[in-house]
Amino acid sequence: PNGKHIAFTTTGAGSSLWVQDLDQDEPRRLAGTEGAVLPFWSPDSQYIVFAASGELRKISVQGGASGLVCKLPGTAFFQGTFSPDGESIVFSSRGGSAQGSLFEVSSQGGSPKDLIAPTDVSETGGFAARPAFVSATNGRILVFTVGDAAVSTMYAKNLDTGQTSALDPGDRHVYSAAT
Repeated sequence: PNGKHIAFTTTGAGSSLWVQDLDQDEPRRLAGTEGAVLPFWSPDSQYIVFAASGELRKISVQGGASGLVCKLPGTAFFQGTFSPDGESIVFSSRGGSAQGSLFEVSSQGGSPKDLIAPTDVSETGGFAARPAFVSATNGRILVFTVGDAAVSTMYAKNLDTGQTSALDPGDRHVYSAAT
C-alpha cells in the first residue's frame, strides 16, 4: 500500500514468498514461507499475510519468523483482505467442512468466525470468494463474489449495518481509493 515493495510467490517445489523492495535491484526471499500462496498486505504495509499448509500466517515485510493467524477452516484458500483499520482479516476458504464461506479473524490471531455463507446472499449456491474492503465513510464495506467457475455475482455488504446489495454478474473486482 505504501508503494515501496511488491510481494509475490514463486511456484513449483520450492515455492515461497518474496519481496521486491523497489529501491533495490534484487528481490529477497522471506525465510519460513515455503508453500506460501495468495499474499496480501496489511494497510500499514508492515505485514504480509499468506496461506500455507492449511494455515493463514503473517510475516513482517522485513522478514523474521512468521506467526500463525489461524488454521484455515477448509482445505483451500481463495484470497484475503485486511479491514481498513487493520484490526481484522476477512478471507475465503472452502473444502472439508467449509462450504465456501467468508470468515473473519482478528489480525492478531485467533479462531475464525463465519461471516458470510453463500446462502446468505444467493439462492443459487456456489461459494463466496475474493473479499476486498473498500474505503467508505458510512461503514465497513466488503465487496465479494458468490458463484462458481462458470457464473458469479459481485456483492457489497456493509458489515456495520448488515445491508447487502447485489452489484452485477462478474468476478475479480478491483477497487481504487480516491486520492
